[in-house]
Amino acid sequence: MATELAGFFVDELILHEVPQRTAGGAGPSLSDVPSTLTDDLRGYFREKILQSLNQGVRVVRDPTISTPVPDEILAQFQGGSSLVQPSQTMARHLYSAQTRVNPAGLLILVRGSLQAQPVCVVLKLEKEGAVRVRRQQVTGGQTYQITHLDDLTLHNRTRVFKTGFFPKFDRVARMSGVVADEQRGYSAPHDVAAFFLSTFLGCKLREDSQVITRRFFDMAQQFINDRVTAPENKAAYELALIAEMQSQSPQFDPRHFAARHLKGKDAKGFLDYLEGGDVEVRVFDKDTKQIEGQIKQMAIEMVSGIRVSGPREEWKKSVDVSERGDGGARVTVDGEIKRLGR
Repeated sequence: MATELAGFFVDELILHEVPQRTAGGAGPSLSDVPSTLTDDLRGYFREKILQSLNQGVRVVRDPTISTPVPDEILAQFQGGSSLVQPSQTMARHLYSAQTRVNPAGLLILVRGSLQAQPVCVVLKLEKEGAVRVRRQQVTGGQTYQITHLDDLTLHNRTRVFKTGFFPKFDRVARMSGVVADEQRGYSAPHDVAAFFLSTFLGCKLREDSQVITRRFFDMAQQFINDRVTAPENKAAYELALIAEMQSQSPQFDPRHFAARHLKGKDAKGFLDYLEGGDVEVRVFDKDTKQIEGQIKQMAIEMVSGIRVSGPREEWKKSVDVSERGDGGARVTVDGEIKRLGR
């Protein structure tokens, strides 16, 4: 994770104090103006975020959860957007999402960059430690003045309770990132408090890449078998699917696959079919271990029981699939016969 995020930098941030929730409590103490940052403070927060994310897990948007946070994060990627109102909404929502067990802390919304691309980071930080904050009135309203106490930095006393790191996305449904929860300890890095991951951020853990790859492949084959009528298109789509699964690319983009390989209405129909089958239409890390046997060869089985199969590259050279006049399929195999019989 550290290598992936090495190019991350902090640009600006705003801070709100979120007290422990109590009956009749006044709620969070909000800033009206982003905090002033020195280069030292930018570096301090950058290191805190990177250290926290060493224990992070990958997450994606959970569309079943209603929360304002994804929309407010998305707003941060719009030109000329303000940190103030979105972060205030987040602070209020965090306060309402917490129980009386959750400790008080500082909610910080960070805008930064990763490899020159915008990112948004949400932090819940311990109030005491190597960073001291003091509320003050400035032009424009209330804010928090942050002081970095160098003599305490070496002791790393300030705890980052929770971190959500989100690279730029263009629609809420495509929101994905990394979340860490240091309050859960280091023995179970995949354990993130439900109130923060789900109720607050509106996310869920991303599934294992092997499971995601298998689910996509199964749904893609179902689409080809159930929704594509032209025999030559069925064969072409299946060949393309197997080729993409066998490629050395570590990631797979369903939208790119549809645009590149599927014809006419099949492209949109394919994406709709995936979403209807609970397969998220987004780029995913490809891992074909669970489908290795299925992608070794191309195969067609006829209703009559006749089956034709072979390696994908040889299939492309030797097999032709076309539609007969009656709507049936004609499969032609060119080459020398090796043997007959079982």
